[in-house]
Amino acid sequence: MRILVIEDDPILSHHLQVQLTEAGNQVQVATTAKEGFYQATNYPIDVAIIDIGLPDLDGISLIKSLRQAEVKTPLLILTARLTWQDKVEASTQVQMITLLSHFKKKSLSQGSMPSCVAVADLFAQ
Repeated sequence: MRILVIEDDPILSHHLQVQLTEAGNQVQVATTAKEGFYQATNYPIDVAIIDIGLPDLDGISLIKSLRQAEVKTPLLILTARLTWQDKVEASTQVQMITLLSHFKKKSLSQGSMPSCVAVADLFAQ
C-alpha cells in the first residue's frame, strides 16, 4: 500500500514511517500541508494520514482542498485532540473521516491498517 503521512512532528512522522514500512507499505512523509497537497495531487497514493495541527494550514482545510482538487483517496486524520467537540467539528467538515488518537505500534500493524482504510472507504461513498 502507498501511504502518504502528512505530519510535522519529526519523531511521530519517523515512527509512523518506520512502522508502516515494516508492515510492508511504501511510505512518503510530508511535513507541511503545502508539501502534502503537492504529493497527494501529483503522485499515486492509496491512503493519506493527515495531522490536524500542521504549521502552515490545519488538516481539515487541507482535506477540503484535496477534495476540491478531486483527490478521491481515503484520508485518515491523525490527532491528539481528545475532546469530543474537536472530533465532532472535524467530522462535520469532511464527508469521510476516521480519527486516530493515541495509537500504539500494535494498532499500526499490517492487520489493522486495512480495516482503517475499509472504514474510510465506507465513509467516502
